[in-house]
Amino acid sequence: MKRILIPLCIVVGSHVAYGQRSYQFDAPDRLFVEGKELFSLKNYAGCIDKLEAYKQHSTDADLIQEADYMLVYAAYEQGRPNADELLKDYLEEYPASRHSDEIGYMIGSVHFERGEYEKAIFWFNEADIDMLSPEQQEAYSFRLAYSLLQTGEMEKAISPGLNRSETNTRKLRPIMSPTSTTRWEITTMP
Repeated sequence: MKRILIPLCIVVGSHVAYGQRSYQFDAPDRLFVEGKELFSLKNYAGCIDKLEAYKQHSTDADLIQEADYMLVYAAYEQGRPNADELLKDYLEEYPASRHSDEIGYMIGSVHFERGEYEKAIFWFNEADIDMLSPEQQEAYSFRLAYSLLQTGEMEKAISPGLNRSETNTRKLRPIMSPTSTTRWEITTMP
């Protein structure tokens, strides 16, 4: 009888006991993390839902700003007709954002695609090419030069970065140490 009673109590007791939820399930920033993962996978439609839901319940200003950036970036990548307005609204709300150069590049790209070359030139000049990814730098250079050609500014189109290279004489040079890996130092070139 005891052989049956003890396993029976264990089986019945295991069904009544409450399961423990993982930290990830209860984390208040779970929606942000999921939205950011979808964003990094370039699943923009999926990330928009998660990030919008996160913004409704969050009070963390830094993460809300990052969520807003991912939302406007997704709108740009999806080719929404109002993407330039959303990007400009982002810049108005967060003028000191670390993404401001990329946002300026994206606004310029929207105007470039519409054939609004004067506006494209303005916004490309608002962005610092050095703060963009290599792919964006290539597109930036082409689009800026093409916009300058379309507006008749041949001299600037031939060498749009000439003035920047004359004023920027700082270079990175490696510092080798026998006990560590390569480090970098900014030096001023004559």
